[in-house]
Amino acid sequence: MTRSNVDLDYIRDYLINKSIGGIRGTSFFPYAITVDPCPIRQAELDIIRDTAPSFGNILLNLSRNRPLLADILADTAAADPFTAGLIKIMNTVSHDERVEVNVLRSDYFIDKDTGDVQQVELNCISSGLACLSERANAMHQYIHPELQTVRLPSERDAVQLMFDAAVARAGVARPTVLFVVQGRETNRCDQRAHEIGLNELGARTMRRTLTQLADATIVDGDLVVDDAVIDMVYFRAGYGPEDYPTDREWAARAAIEQSSAAKLPTVPMQLVGAKKVQQALCDEALLAKVLGEDEAASVRRVFAPMGALPPEPDAFIQDVLAHPADFVLKPQREGGGHNVFGADVGTAIKDLYAGKGDRDAWIVMKRIRPRVESRRFVGTDGEVAEAGLVAEIGPFIGVLAVDGEVKVNQMIGMLVRSKPENVDEGGVMSGVAIFDTLYVVD
Repeated sequence: MTRSNVDLDYIRDYLINKSIGGIRGTSFFPYAITVDPCPIRQAELDIIRDTAPSFGNILLNLSRNRPLLADILADTAAADPFTAGLIKIMNTVSHDERVEVNVLRSDYFIDKDTGDVQQVELNCISSGLACLSERANAMHQYIHPELQTVRLPSERDAVQLMFDAAVARAGVARPTVLFVVQGRETNRCDQRAHEIGLNELGARTMRRTLTQLADATIVDGDLVVDDAVIDMVYFRAGYGPEDYPTDREWAARAAIEQSSAAKLPTVPMQLVGAKKVQQALCDEALLAKVLGEDEAASVRRVFAPMGALPPEPDAFIQDVLAHPADFVLKPQREGGGHNVFGADVGTAIKDLYAGKGDRDAWIVMKRIRPRVESRRFVGTDGEVAEAGLVAEIGPFIGVLAVDGEVKVNQMIGMLVRSKPENVDEGGVMSGVAIFDTLYVVD
């Protein structure tokens, strides 16, 4: 791209004015954001858009088929107490969900050599930054009018979906939405953007941790918190074992699941995002069973090679041991910072086969080598820097079904995060990844 002169002070002030940042203690800090957005070819963008509804279908079809989901995760549950705990809750629920809702995110890299769009992971719980990413996108559109930036749906699309789900459950225009959050929440600005948006549409909202919800009650199937009947529960926590330090938190999650409130997400929906499920869906027969032959053939093109760790190393694992830098070892965890890279992959796999840990708690994925673009960005310190950046592209997919009928299954936004090419992991909130926007090139 031809570089244009931009007002850097405008960018810094925009981040503050639009609350594109996080909270440490009581202090606001701005997230990092690119000055120069990221190029993408139209054909690559089309693949991302066209396959989005397929992941909504995977979510709905698998979460509704609890026996199949439990079967896929059986070995993982035996090795991982957290997965086992979620499956235990899933198995206690006998009713079908009248309102099914999710805002999931499918993250991609674009391979630097082949140009293939390759899925990194599917996030089915606490897929944050939908609101703030739209605000970052709007900033790039303004400061780069010469570029064909990819315009995102409004941040209100995700909020409207949540509101519609709550109204469908409540049957009234003023529903109550419960946000389940962590105690020391850094990403409050994004959460509050959702919350304020719901308030403006007419919803009442409240925020509680799982610990605080241990005393919630079920009255005639309704979830009641502080004398209020909850119409929808929006989880911005609950995705890792650290959110369940005692049995009280597990009991709170079970009570929510057993209630008639709409849940974003249900426990089965959360389990669909497990790394083991992502790996299992690489099996053509299973994917066709979940989606049907034609849709499975279309979506399969974005899957990167993955494998489990069988009782004895097979040809795939032997290839991993011979070329560990070409693979990533992933546990069943959300939130980042858990994966194993480089030479450590081979060492970790050898340890697992030596009995140091449980191999069924892990999967192996072919490492995607994304394109690198030298671009400018404003860091969390407000200073401008330039580096070779790689972009991770994450379309948000809104799903809403009422009484079994799918009302919404479409892309409703996109989170683009870039990071220096030599950094393996790190999110926007940790100050490693950088808010970004796409623009289309020929």
